[in-house]
Amino acid sequence: MCSRVDICQVLVDPDAPCPSNPIHKGAFWFALLALMGSIVPDRNEIMTYEDPQPTLGIHRLVFVLFKQQCRQIVVAPEQRQNFNIREFSQQYNIDSSAAATYYNCHKENGT
Repeated sequence: MCSRVDICQVLVDPDAPCPSNPIHKGAFWFALLALMGSIVPDRNEIMTYEDPQPTLGIHRLVFVLFKQQCRQIVVAPEQRQNFNIREFSQQYNIDSSAAATYYNCHKENGT
């Protein structure tokens, strides 16, 4: 039995590439494993951060934290598009999320 708690954080865009036609829904932007229980958590970046760059419409960017009782080897998905967070959580036996939030973003005019 493990005495620590590991957190897996993911960031996804369910509206990629555009909200009216999200054919890449669940675009995967970032994943991090962090060992909690120390002042400076041990971090393991599963997939490097790539800043979301919505091209059209308002996108929801969703942060989800999963709680694990023991550290597992988590492998980055082969591609960023069509990431399925439900399949991910089932694959690594982290069926329920510890916390989640989202924010809206959009492309600024002239950029």
